[in-house]
Amino acid sequence: MIRLATLTMFIFTLGCTDSGVGVRSMDAQRMSAIVAHAQERATDSRHRELLARGNVFVDLDGLDIPCVGVTVPNDSHANRIHVSFTQDWFRSHSDDEIAEAMLEDLQRALTDPASDD
Repeated sequence: MIRLATLTMFIFTLGCTDSGVGVRSMDAQRMSAIVAHAQERATDSRHRELLARGNVFVDLDGLDIPCVGVTVPNDSHANRIHVSFTQDWFRSHSDDEIAEAMLEDLQRALTDPASDD
């Protein structure tokens, strides 16, 4: 009986440890689908091209806040543009809302003179 309880506790602990990885993977898969959706909705061919070349991320090194987003190359600079959302906001909004916010943020980053610094 003790062996069974120990084995059950081990499996439960293992499941809890791996659940963070599974959730991150699900967030990344969802964000990939949202990026594809944003590409379809984009009216500007430049936005479609940038999103097609983007890389989805879940959390960024150096940030204390869990986030989900996409990083795209900035044609005019060697820098990249990060369009990200806090994990809480990402999980509480629909795919359409996130795609719309993504396109708005991308447009703002491409046209805002402050982003050239």
